[in-house]
Amino acid sequence: MQQVAQCLRVLRERGLAMLLIEQRLVIARDIASRVAVMGHGEIVFEGELDQFLQRTDVMREWLGVG
Repeated sequence: MQQVAQCLRVLRERGLAMLLIEQRLVIARDIASRVAVMGHGEIVFEGELDQFLQRTDVMREWLGVG
């Protein structure tokens, strides 16, 4: 797991854009600059990582975190 996260960090630092689909918030928080959360087939949140981290309601309801 740590090796994958490290590889993704290196790619990000090289300026590569990527789409990461991840259920574990720990990895996504470390790598993402933007976040989209899907629920029931629809995007229920989309925005910058800082905005997402302030939305404890979204994290609680859709990710079971918080």
